[in-house]
Amino acid sequence: MSKDTTPGTPNAESTSQRKFEAIFEHANDAIFIVDIENDSIVDCNPAAERLVEYSCEELQEMPASDLHPHNLSKFMNFAERVFNRGEGWTDDITCYCKSGDILPAEMSASVVELDGRPHLVNHIRETTDREEREWFEGLIKHSTDLITVVKPDGTIRYQSPSIDH
Repeated sequence: MSKDTTPGTPNAESTSQRKFEAIFEHANDAIFIVDIENDSIVDCNPAAERLVEYSCEELQEMPASDLHPHNLSKFMNFAERVFNRGEGWTDDITCYCKSGDILPAEMSASVVELDGRPHLVNHIRETTDREEREWFEGLIKHSTDLITVVKPDGTIRYQSPSIDH
C-alpha cells in the first residue's frame, strides 16, 4: 500500500522534511540559517562548520556578525538587499574563521520565514582557490617565458603559447 503524499498531508511533510535534511546535511556549500534581527545563527550544516572551523553549537552561541567583523557593513547591505528582493548573490564577502583566517567567498541567499519572522538562508562558497587559479592563469597567459606544467605521471598538462616562438 502506498502512502498519501498529497501536499499538506503528514506523509508529504515528512517526505519533504527528509529531502530538505538530506540536501542541507550533504551540501558541499556552507549553509547558515541566520536570524538577522537577533544577530544569531539558527542552524548550519557540516560544510559550514568546516568552512569557519566552529562547531554548530559554537556558532549558535555567538553573534552572526562575528563571522564578518571586517566587512560587517557589506554583509548588512547584502542582507538588506536580500530581504527586499527575496534573494541575492555577491562575491564581495569574506568570512572570519576560528583560526583567524579571513576567507574570500561568494554568497547566495534567500529569505525563509521561521517562527513568523524572516531569516536568511546563506549559501557560502570559499573562493580562495578560484582567485589563486585566476591569478596563476593570468600569469601564465601573459608570460613571455616558456612554461610547462607536467602531471606526476610525466604527461604535459599545459604549455604556454611562447613555446611556438
